[in-house]
Amino acid sequence: MSNHSIWLRIIPFIGSMIISAYYLTYMRYCIHEKKRLATQLPNLTEDYILEFHKEMTESFKKTKWENKRVNRPWEE
Repeated sequence: MSNHSIWLRIIPFIGSMIISAYYLTYMRYCIHEKKRLATQLPNLTEDYILEFHKEMTESFKKTKWENKRVNRPWEE
C-alpha cells in the first residue's frame, strides 16, 4: 500500500470527525439556549396579562394614530 492511498483514506475520516464534532457542539448550544429562553418567560398570570393590556392601551392613546391618507386626484 502506498503512502498516497493512506492519505486518501485518512483525510476524509478526519474531516468527518471535525464536522461531527461541530454538529454536536452546535446542537448542544441550541438545546442550552432553548432551555435558557424557556426559563426567562414570564409567568402568564391574569394580573400580568391585565397589566400588559393596560400598558398597551395607554401607549396607543398617547400616540393617537390617525389615518393621514391623502386622496389622489384620480380617486376623487
